[in-house]
Amino acid sequence: MLLHFVSSRQLLALTEPYWFKTSNLGPDLVLHCSENVISSTKPPAYSLKEGDYVILGRLQKFSGVQSYAIPNNINLADYKSAVIWCRKFNATFGAAKLSNS
Repeated sequence: MLLHFVSSRQLLALTEPYWFKTSNLGPDLVLHCSENVISSTKPPAYSLKEGDYVILGRLQKFSGVQSYAIPNNINLADYKSAVIWCRKFNATFGAAKLSNS
């Protein structure tokens, strides 16, 4: 998953249409930012705690370019990963390290 932070518009964007694709098998997929570095789809050995992540929204589609508004009260510098996560089954469908560009 390739991510770009567009600071002037407060968006987190998945910008590579041919590189981004995830499974459509999750019933409740969201994109969230995590304070932890999540680098695989293996579920973490620890429970996600409220406050360790912020949900940016439901996954808009399973492949292609898409962007997510970042709430004004969120500082992305506080977060290390962007994660596609199934809330219902606490399953990670994809993750990427966040970096400004």
